[in-house]
Amino acid sequence: MAGSRYTAGVEALLEREVELATFAAALARTRKGEGVMVAFEGPAGLGKTSLLAAGARQAMESGMTVL
Repeated sequence: MAGSRYTAGVEALLEREVELATFAAALARTRKGEGVMVAFEGPAGLGKTSLLAAGARQAMESGMTVL
């Protein structure tokens, strides 16, 4: 995934274990066939883009297609 736009900033995630675990749980539900929506919200500069990149990477690593 080198050069992928989904890897940008992932290494900079600090103290995001809860958010990443929540996203991993949503992915697990999706793999079981459940419909799931995850929303990222908050003020600028809190790391929403990095969280999204980490979630996209988790999804791709588990074989899911990320649009």
